Amino acid sequence: YQRRVHGGPFNRIIEQMSLLLVVSLVIFAYAVRALLMLIDIWRHRTAVGGQSVPNKANVKSVKTLAILGSGGHTAEMLAAIEALDRRRYTPIIYVAASNDPASIEKAKKKEESKNNLVNCQFLTIPRSREVGQSYLTSILTTLWSFVFAGSLIFRTKPQVVLCNGPGTGLPLCISAFIFHLLFFHSCKIIYIESFCRVQSLSLCGLLLYPFVNRFIVQWPQLQQKYRMTELVQHMY
Repeated sequence: YQRRVHGGPFNRIIEQMSLLLVVSLVIFAYAVRALLMLIDIWRHRTAVGGQSVPNKANVKSVKTLAILGSGGHTAEMLAAIEALDRRRYTPIIYVAASNDPASIEKAKKKEESKNNLVNCQFLTIPRSREVGQSYLTSILTTLWSFVFAGSLIFRTKPQVVLCNGPGTGLPLCISAFIFHLLFFHSCKIIYIESFCRVQSLSLCGLLLYPFVNRFIVQWPQLQQKYRMTELVQHMY
């Protein structure tokens, strides 16, 4: 009799409802955390008022992940990294699409010319979307890219992610945001919109606009249109 009571349908319903309640509470807790993270990001970016914020943190090394890409993204990213204090922002992890060896080679040559290869790492992930690829098939390739991006972020644990618009940057930045959300490690995402974007943001920029800690544009027209951005002219 006791065995039937303990294993009866009523107890199974209670167990299922309890499990559902726990899962719902966990989802709700993370949803609240995500909202609070976004509010904190938006409050900071709105307070900036279009001006660059000097970094007042103590001088210690910051593991930095820089995302490269074809079509001029690599050249702009390397120029941005040139302006960094390499005593602070080190090591640097360069990431490019697996079918973009030219970007990795450019970064290697740049670092080699400065005798800095020992402080660098060069990695690749599958490209999210090829030029001209249909949006339907790009969903599958983007999901596949997310798997590799999440693994890379988890293994390398960067403290800062630099992105300037290549498609490869989307899964990497979102993965960094999610790992921060899930308490795996803290990571700041800095998005630098490409110099060629004068009137409107790139697709990658639009998708990442709500999630990044700092969003830098290089034209006043963009800064006036998107208030949660910082205007930095003559960057390169």
